[in-house]
Amino acid sequence: MNNLAVASSRPREQLRVVRYRHTWIMAFLYIGTFGSFIGFSAAMPLLIKINFFNQPTPDVVGIGINVASFAFLGALVGSITRPFGGWLADRFGGARVTVASFALMTIGTLAVLTTLTRLTPVPKVDPTTVDPATFTYPDAVRSAVESNEQVFWFFLAAFLFVFAASGMGNGSTYRMIPIIWKVRAEGAGPEGSPERGAALVQATREASAVLGIVGAIGAIGGFLIPMTFGAPWIDDPVAAVRSAFAVFAGFYVVCLLVTWAVYLRPGSAMSRARV
Repeated sequence: MNNLAVASSRPREQLRVVRYRHTWIMAFLYIGTFGSFIGFSAAMPLLIKINFFNQPTPDVVGIGINVASFAFLGALVGSITRPFGGWLADRFGGARVTVASFALMTIGTLAVLTTLTRLTPVPKVDPTTVDPATFTYPDAVRSAVESNEQVFWFFLAAFLFVFAASGMGNGSTYRMIPIIWKVRAEGAGPEGSPERGAALVQATREASAVLGIVGAIGAIGGFLIPMTFGAPWIDDPVAAVRSAFAVFAGFYVVCLLVTWAVYLRPGSAMSRARV
C-alpha cells in the first residue's frame, strides 16, 4: 500500500499532458484503432441494411440479409483480438504491432470497398405506391437483392478482418503510452540519479492521464464513421459508403506513416526502446 502517493495525481497535473506532442500523436493513432473499432461496430448494421436489405415501407416484409443475425460479430471479433494485440506488443514492441495493424486495416478496408463495387444496384420502389396488403417485390428488385446476397459473405469476411486488425491495434497502442513516457523520463538524468527517479514517478502519473485523454479522443470515431454515410443530409448512402471507405483506407496509411516516423524511425530513442 506504499505506492498510493505515486498513483494519485491532481487535476492540474493531469491537464499538463495536453502540452506534450506525444499525447496528441497517440490520440490521433487511437482514433485509427479504437475509433475504428467502435465506429464500425455502430456502422456495420447500417451498412448491411443499406447494401443488402430491401424494405420499401415498415409494413412490408423485407428481403435480403437479416441485420440482427450478424450485427454483433464485429464487436465480438475486435474484443477477442485486443488482448492478442497487447501480447504481441509486449513481445515485439507496440509500434511494430501498431504499424502492422494499420497495414492490415488498410488491406481489409480496400477489400470491403472492392466487395461494395461489385454490388448490383437495386431498383427503387416508390413507398407511396406500396399497399402492404397486396405488394409483391418486382422481379428486378428481387433479382438484385439475391445477387447481392452472394457478395455479402465476402463483405462480411473482409469487414471482420478489419475488426480483428483494429482490435490488435487497440491493444498495441495502449501498450505504447507508458513506454513512451518512460523513455522521456529516462532522459532526465543518468541511471540512479534523483532527477531520473523523480521523472519516472512523474511519468507514471502523466501516462495514466494520457491513457484517459487518448481514450476519450479516440471515441470520436464512434461518431464520425457512421456519420460519413448515415447522416440525414446524405442523398445517396450507397455511393457515400464507397467514398467513405476509400477515405478510411487513406487515413490508415497516414496513421501507419506517422507511427513509423515518430516511433520506429531508425536511430531514434523511441525505436531503440522498442516502444
